[in-house]
Amino acid sequence: MPGGLEEALSGHENAYRLDWKSKSGTIRTGFVRACQEVEEPTMVYGIYADNAEETRFNIAHWLCNLLYISHLFTEITKILGNHSARLQNIWFHIGAFLWVWSMMFNLPFPAKATIYILPGISIDPNDDANEMAEKVSHTLETFIHSNTQER
Repeated sequence: MPGGLEEALSGHENAYRLDWKSKSGTIRTGFVRACQEVEEPTMVYGIYADNAEETRFNIAHWLCNLLYISHLFTEITKILGNHSARLQNIWFHIGAFLWVWSMMFNLPFPAKATIYILPGISIDPNDDANEMAEKVSHTLETFIHSNTQER
């Protein structure tokens, strides 16, 4: 499910927003297809860490957000995707490399983080991947909005 490096590179202002489209513009259904390859009914469990973003401070990330560099990075990634998937991929990996290395400079902050594991959603091998991704998306987003404070 979404929640990987693409989301991390989108900036702090998007920390609690789910984006179910990948940098290529397609809806993320890989987790559904992985479940379907088992050829047995499988359960997907949404996991959400509330307040996790507030447990650390990184001066490099703060500056990138302050100067809108993360927003600029996302826009350049989209523009490159319209012209060349190879250039987009190279650009994205350069940003990912820099982001991962900058994580070494995190300063821990005391904050209460709560991890929620949602009830399982059954995925059948015959289910439509887009419909199941939409169902999981809706379930997780509804939970986040109804059980957490607005940031």
